[in-house]
Amino acid sequence: MPDMDVQKALTSLQEFIKLIVEAGVTTEYSSWAKANELTIAKLFCYKRKEGMPAIYELVRPFFHPSLPHPSLPLIGLNYTSAANANLFGDWISGWTDALRLCRGIVFDTNGNLIAFPFPKFFNFQEHEETKTTNLPDGPFVITSKYDGHLGIIFEYNGQLILTTRGSFTSPSAELGRQLLKQQYPQLPWQLVNYNPSLTLLVEIIAPETQVHLNYGNKRYFMLVGAFNRETLVELSYRQLQELGRTLHITVARRLMIGSIDKLLTMIADPRFTDREGYVVRYANGLRVKFKFRTYLQKMFMSAIAGKGHAALMQWWLNDELANKLALLPEEVVTKVNKMWSEITTVMAGPGELQAKWQRLYLFYNDNADTLLPTDHPNQIKKSTFQSICREFVRKYSQKK
Repeated sequence: MPDMDVQKALTSLQEFIKLIVEAGVTTEYSSWAKANELTIAKLFCYKRKEGMPAIYELVRPFFHPSLPHPSLPLIGLNYTSAANANLFGDWISGWTDALRLCRGIVFDTNGNLIAFPFPKFFNFQEHEETKTTNLPDGPFVITSKYDGHLGIIFEYNGQLILTTRGSFTSPSAELGRQLLKQQYPQLPWQLVNYNPSLTLLVEIIAPETQVHLNYGNKRYFMLVGAFNRETLVELSYRQLQELGRTLHITVARRLMIGSIDKLLTMIADPRFTDREGYVVRYANGLRVKFKFRTYLQKMFMSAIAGKGHAALMQWWLNDELANKLALLPEEVVTKVNKMWSEITTVMAGPGELQAKWQRLYLFYNDNADTLLPTDHPNQIKKSTFQSICREFVRKYSQKK
């Protein structure tokens, strides 16, 4: 994995797990984490700049429902929606190595690594490592990106377990377990015979996991990756194909294209309306997401519906407002321009910074505060909305 000290980050996460276990933390994580903020921030190498959320707002453990029963003493770690909502632009350094690993990674209560999924990876041009000038010159493999929910499959004490990125018990995790029983009944012993140390990463494709694209009524797994938890080595695409044949799981389709320029031309084609995009994996382990223009339109319209004015403030903070507006349909741009005018009117009005962000708070839809802990929440939490407002007011006032 590029420019990541994975072993050091893993050691920090193991220490974090031990702290959680020693404190007997389960449902009372928030209060415990607040009281131990400095210790957790040190473990995560998280340097909190003015206005940034606290580390305890960015990562949460999730527990196997058998706890405190010792048969499956498993704890997962997941970065929160607040991390995605806040750690961009000037704050993107908040994505420390340890936090990037918290994408459904699973430990036992002794701190042993049990499942090792993909670390957080970024869209093209979103992070310093995915800028055009920083992409490696070496070979790469391009595979299709699918619009479902990530399933993380691993073996533990003779049992095959599936979790999603943030829960052992989410609706998507339950759907994944049903698929394991009904469509892949031989997978447990096949995986054990092949290599029980593997973490399988599958996209759960089903009507229930649909985000922006409709794949029909079929329910199945799409194998998108696999890691050896002992060596932390990811299987090559050829090895993944072999694994897929052995386990009878369809493998993500490879795109045979020779250059990133050709890929950029392809994803800009408006005729592709039923695809999400591609993942480019370089020889050094760097992964980069490339999404179709038509899919980005769907994403941005969904962001406006779920985040409202905060979506525009985020885009402005990340110097992306003009580019994203250029992708939206004309009728949506008219509405968005009205929303942006409302924001700038507040900023041009009287009052200190605090008074301005408090007026921006009024744009929040109180109904959105009913957010449930789903895999892909569509609406923004009130606290996250307010955090974006404060950062926007500070930065906007400095530039004007």
